[in-house]
Amino acid sequence: MLGIVILIFYVGLTGIQPSILRAALMGSSVLIGQVLDRKTNALGALLLSGFLLLSINPLWIWDLGFKLSFLATFALLVTSPFIEKKLDFLPPKLAGMIAVPIAVSIWTSPLIMYFFHSFSFYLIPFNILATPLIMLLVVGGIISAVFILIIPNLGILIAKILFWPLQILLQSAQQIPQLKLSAFAVGQISLVTLIIIYSILVTIWLNKRFHKYWHIGALIIIGLIIIPIIYKNITLLKITVLEGNKVPITVMQNRGKVTLINVGSETDIKHTLSPFLSQQGINKINTVIITNNQDELSLSIIKKKIKINSIIDLFDNKEFNNSHQVIEEDSTIIKAMNRESGIIKWQIKDKYWLWIDGQKLDPQSISVHLNHGLDVLLWSGKKLSSDWIKLLKKYQPKILIISTNYLPSFIKTKLNQENLKWYWIERDGAIQWIPNQGIKPLFNNQEEDS
Repeated sequence: MLGIVILIFYVGLTGIQPSILRAALMGSSVLIGQVLDRKTNALGALLLSGFLLLSINPLWIWDLGFKLSFLATFALLVTSPFIEKKLDFLPPKLAGMIAVPIAVSIWTSPLIMYFFHSFSFYLIPFNILATPLIMLLVVGGIISAVFILIIPNLGILIAKILFWPLQILLQSAQQIPQLKLSAFAVGQISLVTLIIIYSILVTIWLNKRFHKYWHIGALIIIGLIIIPIIYKNITLLKITVLEGNKVPITVMQNRGKVTLINVGSETDIKHTLSPFLSQQGINKINTVIITNNQDELSLSIIKKKIKINSIIDLFDNKEFNNSHQVIEEDSTIIKAMNRESGIIKWQIKDKYWLWIDGQKLDPQSISVHLNHGLDVLLWSGKKLSSDWIKLLKKYQPKILIISTNYLPSFIKTKLNQENLKWYWIERDGAIQWIPNQGIKPLFNNQEEDS
């Protein structure tokens, strides 16, 4: 009863989360088994706790913490002992410290890659090194708490000593994500692939005959993840326009080579650009093209997150000639029209794009730069006026993409009256062009890919 009361107190301290409730229920089952002098079936206790929690709140099935907690515990029960046997040449304690993070990573990594589109090569080594520190902090913390009740000064002294291993653990956790390959982008893994991966893992676990062929199963799983990335790099041709605070961010993917026009602000990188690059399985950018709107802080942030081969300032005073600055990336041709304005043309395959920075220009000043029959015109600015719409109608772009925070109802009506096919990033989300599918909101293209 004392142990169960402590568990209830622990749940109250940490918050009534499904992963914490799972641990408390399994701990209670062990305590009850000891009172009844009966051996506890750990796997049965895990399944029973899952059944009870989902009976209370079925929506917890969608909670990622719930899933990861059960998978990690499941891995400890069914895979960790198998790995420990393979490491029998090591001291038992050391073998256990190595087996636990490997087993947990095997069962949780597919789910993490499915949700976050990335894998960390430092996950297993860091967990192995962190285990002794965590054990020291847990045991030391309990001892410190007991002594604080009996001899407060001694308890405080123990807590002060534990401060140093705690700092080492926290500093390591902060520095690991800064290392190269700390988050290797694997792209969007389909639900079918995820089901196949877990089917292979369950088959190896249930059938002892397959235990000795575990390495074949591992190779198949790695292939299911790596082959789509290689295929995309060889064949993929895609342009995606993402919303930025000041200007839109354009990502061009051309058969493994990635060109980026603008990286946005620090907020854009954190919440828009980085998640998109991970979702697409992009681990390297060949060329970053910056315009007058880009600041140095954002460039330094993106350099730390991903490898960049070259950075080109499209409107650089030294390199910009009297006519146009031209950049050629395989079949992609990018032109800057003049230094003062944000007008950029680019051609990819047989499609012609033009980006106009409406914050710096008025409609009359850019008419000389437009050609009839533009495939896509990307306009960004604070306010899309009727004068802009008249100009856009005159040069008849096949597709108009608008990047602005506010688009009044009368402007929307005007666009529809002029029979312009238009998208508004603020409403439609990111806009994507794929050769065989044309231009659509990113979410629609993802549904078709799935």
